[in-house]
Amino acid sequence: MVADVSAITYFAPIAAFLIVFLVAFAILHKSGLLGDSRWLNLFVSLVLAALFISVASLRLYVQTIAPWFGALLISLFFILVLMGFIGGADKTHGFLRVFFLVVAILIFLISGVVVFSDTLAPWLPGTSESFGNPVSSWLYSPQVIGAVILIVIAGAVSWALIKAK
Repeated sequence: MVADVSAITYFAPIAAFLIVFLVAFAILHKSGLLGDSRWLNLFVSLVLAALFISVASLRLYVQTIAPWFGALLISLFFILVLMGFIGGADKTHGFLRVFFLVVAILIFLISGVVVFSDTLAPWLPGTSESFGNPVSSWLYSPQVIGAVILIVIAGAVSWALIKAK
């Protein structure tokens, strides 16, 4: 007779939440990335775990952003090479370095907005789904309200866990 273990799928999100929370907290605590504040490390870990569980398309986001992160690194390399060719420490070269750096950042930002415009459109205020005041319709959207609720709950749990210790 085969054992029916299909009920474990009900506990999979809880296990994933706990794993992400524990790994994030351990990394933040050991690295000291956010300082020595256990409350801040706990809070950020709870928020990361809650986002990981509540966002169904997290894997799609990582698959989308990873190649662009590589492109960003290559672009950064080109910018550093360009800055190295300009060289010099006098006033004219300093202005040229800042000018080319600002132009390069603008080019990358504009191309990023153009490439991701279809993905970003539903999240921006003033889109076709907004009626009336675009800012208030965005603020009261389910995504924003859900994010605020998750942050408040993570803060309350972090406070309660730190105070209990």
